[in-house]
Amino acid sequence: MRRAGSPVADIAAASSTSAARVLAATRSAGPFYRRGPTLPNGVVGVAGIARMCQVPTPTVLRWRRNGRLPAPDWTTAAHRPVWLTSTIELWLTTGGLATCPTCGAHVLSLPRHIGVMHRPC
Repeated sequence: MRRAGSPVADIAAASSTSAARVLAATRSAGPFYRRGPTLPNGVVGVAGIARMCQVPTPTVLRWRRNGRLPAPDWTTAAHRPVWLTSTIELWLTTGGLATCPTCGAHVLSLPRHIGVMHRPC
């Protein structure tokens, strides 16, 4: 339950034990990272764009650094850029990316993508 992100207090209540006991019993299986708040439906961050494009997150970070992504629709209080999904969907059709016919990934260079990702073993 800790790996799934359940709070220690909730696990303790469900197990009829103390939070200290849950912490002690699960400490060796950690680390357990806290999950931040999730974005509302229709809003995506860098990781969401990566999922939409079917590319790794570092690729989207590089696209942002190189000015390939559209300007963020706004920035969160933690200074993270976020976009409306409609902004990204429009960008996918007009941003000059190619779509891989094999896996559906949106990429800058289709021949390079195919050579790296779909080469025979």
